[in-house]
Amino acid sequence: IGAIRIHPVDHNIVYVAALGRAFNSNPERGLYKTTDGGKTWNNILFISNKTGISDIEMMPANPNILYAAAWKAERKPWTIISGGTPKEGGIYKSIDAGQNWNKIESGLPGKLIGKIDLEVCPADSKLLYALLEAPNKEGGLYISDDHGENFEQVSDDKKIRTRPFYYTNVKVDPQNPDVIYSMATDYMKSADRGKT
Repeated sequence: IGAIRIHPVDHNIVYVAALGRAFNSNPERGLYKTTDGGKTWNNILFISNKTGISDIEMMPANPNILYAAAWKAERKPWTIISGGTPKEGGIYKSIDAGQNWNKIESGLPGKLIGKIDLEVCPADSKLLYALLEAPNKEGGLYISDDHGENFEQVSDDKKIRTRPFYYTNVKVDPQNPDVIYSMATDYMKSADRGKT
């Protein structure tokens, strides 16, 4: 389970980002939703048997707006498969509580994309942060200032994206959108919106 988000008003509504079984292809991957407090669940975003959902974020002022991070991943005894083509992973957005999803691609890597952690800024909900795994300098911190419609890379620092299969976490200060924390092998802080 990559993330669990509970609706701020109706606590019977819960979203669960599920990678599924990490060691093989399986149909349990995807984003699950319950509207009856967990008695029944529906898979509302399924990409493939090899692609799970690593994160789900909800806009604080409007819980019908959701962002989900899809991740193609398999852990083999001899290797780790983390990422694939943008068709096999990436960021999705819903404005109707998960009934329909649109793929976000503008400004994101176009060849290979791996694990992603998302964060909606509580102080300014038009800001969406994405710490993502991608080859070479394409990996790093991306920020959208228009509700996820377009992204711009602000850092390719390797220290904020070490061992992404295990560590890919980004958080933002709830009152200051310039203060960002990255939790990887090192615990890093930026006070200038990810530039340093």
